[in-house]
Amino acid sequence: MNKFLFGGLLLAIAGAASAGSVTGAYSKTNGEILIAQDGGQAAFYINSVVDMHPCQVGSDEEPVVANIVDEHRAVWTSEDAEDRCVILLTFSPSMVTVKTKDCDSYCGMNAIGSMDGSYQLSK
Repeated sequence: MNKFLFGGLLLAIAGAASAGSVTGAYSKTNGEILIAQDGGQAAFYINSVVDMHPCQVGSDEEPVVANIVDEHRAVWTSEDAEDRCVILLTFSPSMVTVKTKDCDSYCGMNAIGSMDGSYQLSK
């Protein structure tokens, strides 16, 4: 993964982010999510792996953009009318919880559902 490009995005937005910003890198045992908040939107890239089967939405070159619903939640839905994937991000101090629905097409066979879970803010 090219962390330099997305890292630059994180740095650029971090300067403009508010004190309650969720901008940062979060991880769990089998995955990571990078988030860059800018006002009412949060650009993100999420990747998880089970064995050798990946699950990925967005990329470091082209993160997807979720809309901030309130101070604790953001939601992303695909712009493709045939793709019903929905990702809910729930924020709490030092953590983001990811809940997906109908996102199987973004995952390898054994990785379906692996993006779901709690990601801790990386130090």
